Amino acid sequence: MIKEYVINHIRNNKTTSVSIAITSFLASLLLSLLTGIFYNLYADNIARGQTQTTVEIFAFLFILFMAMFSLILMIYNIFAMSMNSRLHQLGILKSIGATPKQIKQILRYEVIILSLVPIVIRNLVGYRSNIYSYAIYN
Repeated sequence: MIKEYVINHIRNNKTTSVSIAITSFLASLLLSLLTGIFYNLYADNIARGQTQTTVEIFAFLFILFMAMFSLILMIYNIFAMSMNSRLHQLGILKSIGATPKQIKQILRYEVIILSLVPIVIRNLVGYRSNIYSYAIYN
């Protein structure tokens, strides 16, 4: 029942579903870009024989964590907007006897369906770009 409800909701609300999928794709793409840049900077410093890179590492880790935090907030806000628009539907589910655990399960299932495919696609795209970047630097 839960799977059918979520799939039906995704089919009927394509704009919300597409915006969540695009946000997940872009967030994972940006995170991959930042970690790829960090790795390439670190590998370049090691190749040049510069082992004293702690200041650069801490600065980049700070930037990376700030970017991760902002991406998490971005995804959270997209889902919050989706849930606010569905508040009436979720209230109906609650009134007909759905437990909070079942409602959380519905929302988790929706997150998995909408976010997993774009993240896997981004990982495949990023994997190929990392191979080319490794070939260029080596």
